[in-house]
Amino acid sequence: MKKIIFFGTPEHSSRVLSYFLKECSHEIEVVGVVTNPDKHIGRKKILTPSAVKQVALTSNIPVFTPDIFDVNLNADLQVLCADFFIIVAYGTLIPQSTIDIPMNGTFNLHFSLLPKYRGASPIQSALLAGEKESGISIFQLVKKMDAGDVYIQEKYNLRNTDTTGNISKYNKNHLEVFDDMINIGKQKLREFITDFYSFYPTPQNDKQASVCGKFQKSDGEVDLTSISKTELAKKYTAYFIWPGIFYFNEELQRVKLIELIFEVPHDVHAELLKKYRDKKFNNFSKYDMKIGDFLVFQKKKYVVLRDDSVIDNRPDSESRCDKNIEFVEIIEFQREGKKSVRV
Repeated sequence: MKKIIFFGTPEHSSRVLSYFLKECSHEIEVVGVVTNPDKHIGRKKILTPSAVKQVALTSNIPVFTPDIFDVNLNADLQVLCADFFIIVAYGTLIPQSTIDIPMNGTFNLHFSLLPKYRGASPIQSALLAGEKESGISIFQLVKKMDAGDVYIQEKYNLRNTDTTGNISKYNKNHLEVFDDMINIGKQKLREFITDFYSFYPTPQNDKQASVCGKFQKSDGEVDLTSISKTELAKKYTAYFIWPGIFYFNEELQRVKLIELIFEVPHDVHAELLKKYRDKKFNNFSKYDMKIGDFLVFQKKKYVVLRDDSVIDNRPDSESRCDKNIEFVEIIEFQREGKKSVRV
C-alpha cells in the first residue's frame, strides 16, 4: 500500500482524488490533502471550500488549507509519512522545504508533452496554436516551473475523428480534451504510484521549452470582419470552457457565441454563396453584403467569414468569384444581459 498526500484545488483535480479514493483504495491510501483556502463565491460572497476539500471531507481525510507554507505545516505533513506528494492543479507555489518531505518525491500531473507548454494553460494554448496532438506528463517537481525530470508521457490526439476514421479539420474543444486528459492522467498516476521503480527519469531539454500564461476575459473577443474561419475555430475550441468567444454588434452589445458548427455541407455552402452574391452584387445598395455579416438559410443562421486558405489580394469589392468566403453555422448565442438563444 502506497501512501500519498494529494495537492489540488479545482473540480478536475477533485475527480482525480475521487478516483484514488473509490477505485484505488486497495493500492493507494490518501493520508492527507492540501488545497487552497476557502473563497467567497458568487454575488452573495458565500464562503465556499474548494472542490478538492469537499471530496476530502466526505472521506474524513485530514485537510490542510495553508495561506503560507511554514515549519508547522511541514511538521504536520511529515507526521503522515507519505511515500509521495501528488500535485494536480494545486494553484500555489510549493517551497522546496515541502517538496523534499516525501520519501519517493513530489510529482506533478501536467497536461502537455513537456517541455512544450509549461505553465498555467497548456491545453488552451495547444488548441489555440492549432496543434494536432498534445498529451500528459508526470514529472518530478523542482523549484523551476514545470522543469523537473519526466517519468511518464502519454500522447493524445487533439483532432476530431469521424466514423470513417478520417481526421476532421478542427480540434476537439477544451472541455472534451480536458475530460479525456483527466481520465488518461489519473490512470497513469495510478500506474506510476503503484509501480514506481519501473519508471525512469528523463531530463527535459530547456532549449525546446515553451511557456504559457493565464488567459484574460478579453482574450475571447473576436472581430468577425477580419478573423478567418480557421482562427475562429482555434479560439472557439481553446476558450470553450472560459472565457468563451464574443463579438460586439453595431449597438456595441457584447454577443457571446456559445455553440458553432464549422463543417457546412457542400450543397448548403453553395446555396449560401449564391445568397451572399445576390445580396452583395444585386441589391440596390451595391456591395451591401460583407464579411462579418449574417445569412439565414432554411431557418439556420450563418456568419460570413474569410477563408485564409485562399490567397486573394484584391479589394473585397473586386473579389467577384468569392473563393475566399466561408460560412460558420451559429447554433446558440447570447446577447449581453439576455438569455441565450438557440437558432
